[in-house]
Amino acid sequence: MQYYAPIIFKRAEKSDGAAGVGQDWITNFNFDNDGWNLANNARVWRDELPAFVNGGAHKDWQIRPTLYTAAIEFIQNGRKSLILLYHVYHARQEGNIHDWERLEIRLDGVVGDPGSGEKINYVVITEHSRHKGKQYPNPVLNFYTTPNGMHIMLWQAQWAETGKMYRGELHWVEDSWEDIEVLNNDSKGQDALLDIDRASAKASFDYVFVPEFDADAVAYWNAKTITACDASNLVVDWKTKVVKVDQTKRIKYELQDVADLFFTHWDNGKENVSWEAPRIPILLDSPIVDENGAVQVPAGLQYFYCEAKNDLHDDVKHGYPRKHWFWGVYRFNRDDHFYDAAFKKGAPSKTRAVANQLPDCLGNYWWQHDYFAHNGEVGKWSLSDERGEWLPRGWNTPKQGGFDGRWQQIFPDARVLDCQKQK
Repeated sequence: MQYYAPIIFKRAEKSDGAAGVGQDWITNFNFDNDGWNLANNARVWRDELPAFVNGGAHKDWQIRPTLYTAAIEFIQNGRKSLILLYHVYHARQEGNIHDWERLEIRLDGVVGDPGSGEKINYVVITEHSRHKGKQYPNPVLNFYTTPNGMHIMLWQAQWAETGKMYRGELHWVEDSWEDIEVLNNDSKGQDALLDIDRASAKASFDYVFVPEFDADAVAYWNAKTITACDASNLVVDWKTKVVKVDQTKRIKYELQDVADLFFTHWDNGKENVSWEAPRIPILLDSPIVDENGAVQVPAGLQYFYCEAKNDLHDDVKHGYPRKHWFWGVYRFNRDDHFYDAAFKKGAPSKTRAVANQLPDCLGNYWWQHDYFAHNGEVGKWSLSDERGEWLPRGWNTPKQGGFDGRWQQIFPDARVLDCQKQK
């Protein structure tokens, strides 16, 4: 997950002036440290962030730019493959709460440590509901490579809807790393502009989000950690439409786990402060546990809420149990999915009920380890021609060389960003 984590060039929304400082930061779900009440994230982010940035308010906040991740490991055709999922989280999107853009990378022929012989099969990013997939190599897939990482370079739009590219949509950076290095090191102070896919003109960027665990990347970009003490130095100049490259803000991000959030979706018979109906039934073979092994959700047939509560906007935003990519039921390189068909009928042609050996599941529940693994090819418009297959029962077990990281907590949560102690 760390080796292939992306570099994200992010544009900021500036039409809202000083009130919008920091609004385009990538963040974490529980940034306001309020006991995992997610329904107020967009409102708090809008109303309270300027005070945190400019006035040093909310010393208890932990704004930790985070990509929520899962690794899916399986054996297919006699060789080991990995599908790496990265969910880029934003607390607010115009008209919505919780922005959910994601990156997916499939690796084949995994034999050891990262970079020791595995092959990149494909890369997928989301542009709203379009799942843009490219097989590797491809001219639009450009990487920043260090001794400890091969980082796909992505561009992300601002949070609001102004112009043709908006609401956090992701694009490929079409400039090579050599081009960006020249741009970054140019003493003349070049404008922060990149070539991206599906755009007729260069796109500006104001932030560079850098994986904190790659020391070479952090050093090259001089990336900083957001704390209450340093926040005002890490927001972009909102008065300048296109800043110079040396004026862009470089910020470190961390990786956490999709599994960190699943307990918040669970219907445990009590009022859920963050999510609401409808509910998704999932048959858990094993419980969901926290990092210390304590059970958060027991095994068995459990129900999970899947629409976000939101005290700022009247919108519908789906949680993890209802995301197409969580089950692999998106259409590769298309603006479409087969979530409902997979749940009720099992499309494509080989149904998930055949693969998971649970003939009563269709129309009734998901199995915990249901996953449709795409093979990187673009099929025809027919659902039955979607290229890939449902992973068979047992694929996730160590005996069969698998691991289903959607339900596992890998990255440690317990960390306090205390700027006073850092000084």
